[in-house]
Amino acid sequence: MAIKNGHGDAAKYLIESEHFEEYRDENNATLLHWAAKYGQASVVEKLASKGINLNDKDAEGRTPLDYALDGNDEDTINLLLKGGKHISRQDTVNIQTLHFSARTGDISMIKQLHEKGSSLEARDGKGQTVIFHAVKGKQYATMKWLLENNANIHAVDKQGFTALHIAAQECDLAATKILVEKGANVNALSSERLTPLLCIVNSQGIDVLEYLQDKGADIDAVDND
Repeated sequence: MAIKNGHGDAAKYLIESEHFEEYRDENNATLLHWAAKYGQASVVEKLASKGINLNDKDAEGRTPLDYALDGNDEDTINLLLKGGKHISRQDTVNIQTLHFSARTGDISMIKQLHEKGSSLEARDGKGQTVIFHAVKGKQYATMKWLLENNANIHAVDKQGFTALHIAAQECDLAATKILVEKGANVNALSSERLTPLLCIVNSQGIDVLEYLQDKGADIDAVDND
């Protein structure tokens, strides 16, 4: 696929010449989802100019902005946020802005949205709340602010992962310490019975593994396999 391979000009040509709006993959994702995922801002802009629905959802309920947040390309994320005029539900825009702000450490924006009624427990298409995005962005000050303002440290996403699972998966000792010191459960089980300890998949996570063990993580925990 031209979008996946970074061929933006070719993708824009295809948009002009084919029934692009009819394309959906096996997960019901559109071309816009793919362009957002791979940081193809110019393709996103072209699709938006053609009137494609910026808030279309895939089979899991995820929007193009959710995909862009996964890809972490700020130009694409900002373009989709600025395209909010195409999105009918303002609460959706606010939730996505809240998550982006957590990932980039914009505490001021989080405060503004929270003061206007946006919940710190608002979930994205993966079921992840604001604290998850702060962890993914390695925004430690934001994590602390969220937890000091009663963000649920025990929130779980659609896979049953907590923010601590994500921190361990990322081999992020600083984030792990913040969460554990604030009361995160070191033996929390995901839907597949994975503990944070079992999410550590490479040698870079040795310090996280040792820290979790020191804090009472069960080394004998086993998953469903």
